[in-house]
Amino acid sequence: MKGQKLLSTICLIVLLGASTSRAQQSAYYTVSWDQSPDPSVVEILVYRSLTTDLADFAFIGSVPVSETEYTDNSVAHNIRYYYRLKAENNTGGLSQFSAMVSGLTLNEISPQYLQDLCCITSVEEVTGESYRIEWSTESSTTGRLRYWRTEDPTIRETDLIEQASVSHAVVLDNLDTDDTYFVRAVAYDAAGGMTISCIATFSTGDQQPADLYIVASSERVVVPEGSSAQFSIRLSEQPADNVSLALGLYSGDLDISLQSGNTLDFTTGNWNIGQTVTLAAADDVDDENGEAVIVIASISGPEMPNRYVTAVEDDDDFGGDPHNGNLAAGPVAIYPVPFKPDIGVLTINNLPSSGSLGIYDLKGQIVWNRSWSGQTNLVWDGTNNNHSEISSGRYFVVIKDGSGAIVDKRVVLAVR
Repeated sequence: MKGQKLLSTICLIVLLGASTSRAQQSAYYTVSWDQSPDPSVVEILVYRSLTTDLADFAFIGSVPVSETEYTDNSVAHNIRYYYRLKAENNTGGLSQFSAMVSGLTLNEISPQYLQDLCCITSVEEVTGESYRIEWSTESSTTGRLRYWRTEDPTIRETDLIEQASVSHAVVLDNLDTDDTYFVRAVAYDAAGGMTISCIATFSTGDQQPADLYIVASSERVVVPEGSSAQFSIRLSEQPADNVSLALGLYSGDLDISLQSGNTLDFTTGNWNIGQTVTLAAADDVDDENGEAVIVIASISGPEMPNRYVTAVEDDDDFGGDPHNGNLAAGPVAIYPVPFKPDIGVLTINNLPSSGSLGIYDLKGQIVWNRSWSGQTNLVWDGTNNNHSEISSGRYFVVIKDGSGAIVDKRVVLAVR
């Protein structure tokens, strides 16, 4: 632009995060960069894409020049996102795009071929306060570990291992005893792309005393969306007195709940008989495999350490990989996929004779909605209810009939 200074390219140096929040188990990426040396720069603009094509990068947010990172909370599991930056000066001039970085976040029931990209293979106790963690990657990578504990959710990181390899090991020292730790491996390939492993857990110190502790039939329970799943609880040996246990949601996806077994009572006679706990996963509009941690604690009787069970929602909102355009089978036809708003419209055919349709973003917020009567097709031009253009990404289409019952749910990929 005439009269405006064109800034030099800002260099993206590190993609700090492609992690999972323990509070809501939602994916996020944190992009970080060097401080701009140009005193006229006032703002850093962040762009994201699902491809490496420069034309596909869409603006997603900005931060003042005093900040050197941006957290993108509108991403989903099992998709690689690409990021570039631009710098804006005090007269509105923009730099060229920066170099590109990318990241891929996995969740705990990702397809096996994705889990194999980065996988924790071994957790071994060295002493009561140190553990050796090993992980492997499909190709040579550098990497580090992230870890936190139940008593302190602060995420810590080890130093980066700069020697590229398909296998790595780190010893975590000075750990608190009698606590449960959560750990992830983070791997960086030669191009700067990052892949993150599923979570592994281990307990330090004497977490399961020989005399009495809580036994769970499974440490991990998969709960189908809109349905339920069960596991059982018993005691390790006969208690000296009656024991009452209480179960509750410790952290994670609020769509997962305790349907039965909130309290369990054990006596000196039934201590070794498993009592059933039923978990339920509510039907929702997203296609995320949400995760929650269930805590089991003694509320009366002999003291014993808490037990934690992880519940994973097996989402049913689409039957195919969103990358290849295969949609779940059903009477409703939605095309084209991927949908390119700059070229044409998204067509929805074979609708019920009356009903409503809502299109949601990854945060579950309504983007566009319509009701109809006496027709069987709709078209969407890629704008929201305020007539503003939507950005590239995945969107959820929820279709209801005239009675309000959900008849179909789909995922569409919009690419600008």
